[in-house]
Amino acid sequence: MLILNKSQLSDQESRMEALDLSKSFIIQAPAGSGKTELLIQRYLKLLTKSQQPEEVVAITFTNKAANEMKQRVLEAINNANTKTKPEANHKLQTYKFAIKVLQVDKKYQWGLLHSHKRMKILTLDALCSEIVNRSPIESKFGFGKKIVSDHELLDVYQAAAKSSLNDLSEYEDDISDAEKLLVHLDGNISQYCNHLSAMLSTRDQWMDILGSGFSLDKTNEVKIKQQLEENIQNLITNQQLLLINSLPDDYLKSLKQVFDYLAIDDDSFLQLSQSISLQELSSYEENDLWCLQSNLFLTKTGAWKKRLTVKDGFPPEAKKEKEAILKIINNMQELPEIRSNLDSIRYLPEPYYDEDQWDILISLIKLLPNVVAELKNIFAIKNIADYIEMADCARLALGNELSITELALSMDYKIKHMLIDEMQDTSLRQYQFIEAVTRGWDDQDDKTLFLVGDPMQSIFRFRNAQVSKFLLSTKHGIGGIPLHFLILKNNYRSGTKLVNQFNETFEKVLPVHQDLLKGSVPYTQAIPAIINREIGSYNIHALYNKDAYEESRYTVSVINNKLEATSGSIAILVRSRSQLTLLLESLRQKGIKYNAIEIDRLTDLPEIIDLIAITRALSHRMDRTAWLSLLRGPMIGLSWLELIALVKDASSKSVWNLIHDDQRVKLLSKKSQQVLIKFKKVILNYIDPDGINSLRDRVELVWYRLNGPALIQNDDQLENIQKFFTVLEEIECSGNLDDPAELEQKIDGIRVSNDDTGDIRLNVMTIHKAKGLEFDHVILPSLGRVTRGSSKLVLNWLAGHSDDTQNDIIFGPIGANKNDKLHSYIQSTIKDGNLLELDRLIYVAFTRAIKSLDIIGNVTVKQSKESMIITTPSKSTLLGRLWPTLKLTYEKKMCTENINFDSDTVTSSIYVEPVLQKIDHLYLSPFGVEPPKIINNELMNNKSQQNNIEFSWVGENAKKVGVIVHRWLDMVFNHGVMPSIAEMHSKEDLLICWARNLYVRNEQINDVMSRVKMTITNIIEDRVNHEYILGKGYSELPITGLWNDERHSIIIDKIYIDDQDQHWVIDYKASTHEGGRLSDFVTSEIERYSDQLNKYAKIYENFSECKPKVALYFPNFKLLKVVVI
Repeated sequence: MLILNKSQLSDQESRMEALDLSKSFIIQAPAGSGKTELLIQRYLKLLTKSQQPEEVVAITFTNKAANEMKQRVLEAINNANTKTKPEANHKLQTYKFAIKVLQVDKKYQWGLLHSHKRMKILTLDALCSEIVNRSPIESKFGFGKKIVSDHELLDVYQAAAKSSLNDLSEYEDDISDAEKLLVHLDGNISQYCNHLSAMLSTRDQWMDILGSGFSLDKTNEVKIKQQLEENIQNLITNQQLLLINSLPDDYLKSLKQVFDYLAIDDDSFLQLSQSISLQELSSYEENDLWCLQSNLFLTKTGAWKKRLTVKDGFPPEAKKEKEAILKIINNMQELPEIRSNLDSIRYLPEPYYDEDQWDILISLIKLLPNVVAELKNIFAIKNIADYIEMADCARLALGNELSITELALSMDYKIKHMLIDEMQDTSLRQYQFIEAVTRGWDDQDDKTLFLVGDPMQSIFRFRNAQVSKFLLSTKHGIGGIPLHFLILKNNYRSGTKLVNQFNETFEKVLPVHQDLLKGSVPYTQAIPAIINREIGSYNIHALYNKDAYEESRYTVSVINNKLEATSGSIAILVRSRSQLTLLLESLRQKGIKYNAIEIDRLTDLPEIIDLIAITRALSHRMDRTAWLSLLRGPMIGLSWLELIALVKDASSKSVWNLIHDDQRVKLLSKKSQQVLIKFKKVILNYIDPDGINSLRDRVELVWYRLNGPALIQNDDQLENIQKFFTVLEEIECSGNLDDPAELEQKIDGIRVSNDDTGDIRLNVMTIHKAKGLEFDHVILPSLGRVTRGSSKLVLNWLAGHSDDTQNDIIFGPIGANKNDKLHSYIQSTIKDGNLLELDRLIYVAFTRAIKSLDIIGNVTVKQSKESMIITTPSKSTLLGRLWPTLKLTYEKKMCTENINFDSDTVTSSIYVEPVLQKIDHLYLSPFGVEPPKIINNELMNNKSQQNNIEFSWVGENAKKVGVIVHRWLDMVFNHGVMPSIAEMHSKEDLLICWARNLYVRNEQINDVMSRVKMTITNIIEDRVNHEYILGKGYSELPITGLWNDERHSIIIDKIYIDDQDQHWVIDYKASTHEGGRLSDFVTSEIERYSDQLNKYAKIYENFSECKPKVALYFPNFKLLKVVVI
């Protein structure tokens, strides 16, 4: 499909063109280009041409992005309604469209001002959910299925993989496909299950190609083999054509003399000498000829040859021939893609599968669909699903080209325009879903598709994001819809100095040429906005021979300086959560508060590490590591020397036995001996299952008796501990733990957030989480640190690099030997693609910065007699990817640094001893009594910082009751009708589900539900205040605004708009009160929340241009109390 390419238009011209509602577009919008504003403008303009708001659907990548876009649309409409005219030109355009939307809104009585539910701004997953819920039978999704989280899915995938083992044959002459795979994996069942589990988590990438299973006879098997081998052959030919197109026109002519000379000893060169054009050599059968040429010009490492020897076929007398080749090499060096293409030719796979490859591949082709069937069976039994299943069912409900369903016809009637953001991170399956939704659309029926993305920000390969599909769509469109291609060029976010630095850096870091197979994306220069001139600083912090602890401490000093010397938001962005363990610990030690979004793993948190040690020790007496960890930890606090004295020369004895050895215990300090007496007394009561207490209860009791609560510093830690106990309760069996690794695997998958809504400027997150965000100051630490590599799959593939995905797929099972060229080629191509994405990840990180960017990276320096030499950073690190732009800076700064060359210190620095924390054991806290303050290296009895912490689950459950009541009130508002008490009781399962999701324990569920139902009953009976709950306005309204010159994101429980158009900010408080006067309690609650209410009122006033009244609603007192701000 021919597409009109308008990428040469200016930025302003492209923006104006994008608002032409008669055309469909695909727009490349780099970081900071204001693409969201453009999306909103087109969305508003489309509404002005629609009869129903549901005709326009806007798709975003995340729920957060959907909420923010919806909020900005509402803000524009509210500004238009209040005649609040913006000053900025680009906002003025939005304002004009919003005014027209209000006119249409009034004409058709949409009511957008008072209810945003009719605005279809959502994620693709949410759209899929709508489809399967509207058509549960036709989609085969069923009713009421729960979408489970990633860490929960691990068990489900493993169970499906294990079920496939039932296929193992009982007869020696009938070897099953599962058994063939097991043999291929050396009989390792664990590896077998892990491989198939990983394949299930990526089944959306290969399931369409393998189908639901093959009933393969020999004829069908031959056809499949021919098709897959033809795909490999096409790949080989295409790679040859890439090389041919990059070579000089006179290539053959200039080398004829050389080929004639080499043909004397090697007949293969004779064909090259006699060839008239390179095109006649573009055949998979001729790849050996291309390998000959590659070896002629390149060394084994892929570098250009600088001289030729007898080994290359050139004796000393062949001067003319050598000169001819070196001249050609010199000319070709000016075109770097030639060297890359020549080198790639050597690693192309063979055009046919060998017997071993095909035998295991055909077994996988038959086995994998059966494993998928097992997974679907488990889904049906448990009434659960994952997002892949939901997307498949949604696509099924829409039918196909030959069979269009009633639902598809209905959606085609309702949806007339689709806008999709972050298109570069859309998966192959999601592309297919979009094609299904827009099937039958063309440029003549007034239906449009508007796609916005930035291939330079494609960073979600692990979710099967196909940047190559975006690149193909810019040329060929999607389905039957022609797309006009536009490029936005201006960066309105970052200061001019930073934008110039981005251009200079990524011209060198990102590849020069596009490669669909590997997903390589060339850099597009950005133009800085005039308003940001003279803004921006770029600081390189070069570290030399620093260990991880030293680098972490240095990073904290940079953060401290930034907090003291600047204003505005600060973000610490890292490639992987694993790089944050030491840094977060350093921040906590320095008392620096931070907001962390899904960063901390439960297994990394100090309060959980101690609980793991207790759990493992109680489960297995011989778990030496667990017992030593417990003795070394803060609850006991033995020193390293004492531990050594305790266990020396006793490797065969359990630690439990050793602490009962009086002779060994006497080697400890008097204080440690006293602590051990108490420790043994506590453990003795709980070390064996008693048939009464569960393992979960025994661990909790030991934790209490050993003063575990003394380690708790805030409510977040209590919440984390409760999550741990919930997981332990789920997996323990008969008061014990069969496999400690299962516990750690489960809690390792749970991420926790420390998202304080207070005045905290410092934010900590991964680069992936920062996508779409911006910060005044960005710090990138640990650039030189390596992260854990990805695991291998039993079956690898390449796909999505052409329009015909079905026929460009290349499958390669795990190689039976090291010489498997097909497997090696696929692995190498995937690895290259991952490295290219790493470059784009850096681009995303850099472009989050508005005012300043600081990068921190350590290199290893070795000292020789004459000089110092920097070891080039690994290419798999962020520093390694940036090295072409940083090498000179590091070499220059090295001369002025005092570098540590003590090899012992450098190599063993990972064993730096942490500060030992101990608890005051003179105090043994009973339940409900305040524990002592944690101390560092000495005993302290300062309890002042503990006064605000409630050491019971009561306070936590009160919060959860409030959360459930809030959800219920939001649901009631959206339904528009107050249910009866009987209807409330009929929804008890839903309320319990909400409680489970908040980690309410089994023994506490009845108490929590009793309080929830009591509160909801009071709400239902409080008819006087129903208008404030059900009346027009907004429920759970998210707003971002300024408060005390800082940006805050808040969620207001209810905005009520009365008949006089007076706006009310209402905050729900599910508090209870016993004893004392109610009026005194209410007064204290108003004082307690006055700052919060004032902030809510001011931010909402700035948002809506309406000065609101403020009230607290106490459902348990049936009281709405107006608060004077």
